[in-house]
Amino acid sequence: MIHQSALIDFTKKKCEIVNTTTLLTIDAPNERNVHDLRVNLRRFMSTIQFLKYSYEGNNKDFKGLNKQKKKLKHMFIQLNDLRDTQALIVYLNLTLQTSTDFTSFISTLKKRELEILIEMPNKMAQWELINIENNLLKVINKQIFSPNELELKIHLYLRILTENLHTRIDALSYGPEAFHKVRISLKKLRYFLELLEDGFQIKQPTLSLLKSWQDRLGHLQDLEVLLSILEDDHFNQSKDSIILKTNIHNQISDLRNSLQTDIYDLKSTTQKLLIKS
Repeated sequence: MIHQSALIDFTKKKCEIVNTTTLLTIDAPNERNVHDLRVNLRRFMSTIQFLKYSYEGNNKDFKGLNKQKKKLKHMFIQLNDLRDTQALIVYLNLTLQTSTDFTSFISTLKKRELEILIEMPNKMAQWELINIENNLLKVINKQIFSPNELELKIHLYLRILTENLHTRIDALSYGPEAFHKVRISLKKLRYFLELLEDGFQIKQPTLSLLKSWQDRLGHLQDLEVLLSILEDDHFNQSKDSIILKTNIHNQISDLRNSLQTDIYDLKSTTQKLLIKS
């Protein structure tokens, strides 16, 4: 039986986790802490999305919450920028250990990393997490759903997310950008299933598969971002750049082919979620 009290406890827990990882990242903005904060922030935003779906039609308090959510989204974009910058520095240092062609570029990346790190504490101070938590709890407590009503909302929202993922999978033939859309839809579904498992103790055996797919699609995204940077005219005449771009092109091609071959196994497995909902 699903009770609304579990949703309240889960919301409090997510706010506490985001606050803790925020402080850790401000204190030590290394790659591990940035990754943890990005993931926890994404999970928290997923919780907010479900609450919006469940309550927004009956609650005006979401207007103020939407403004606060925009701050979180803006910070999430900055964290993505920081993560991409840090990952690119590591990748180039490992791949081009004997090259001098990228020295100035790596220096530029490190300067960009420093700029983001300097900005982050002030940005995080504007998150107003305590206000977001108070608003969320106010929203939840304003309308009480019976266990059956809450369960129905969960099933309907799960169906929406799953059908959206399947729509993205069916559109993969439209081009490379389609993989990115699959990744976004998959993340939304994964984090909602985590909410069900962690918040309501509803076991989700599909989660391990979704995590594996998210890792593969994330790796593809990283390679495509790196390639787009290397396509800049600044690198076109570099011998190391040409070799590196060729290698990345090959990796992207192999990975896309592998994903295209396996993608309908993902659809078949997540189809079971539609049957349950």
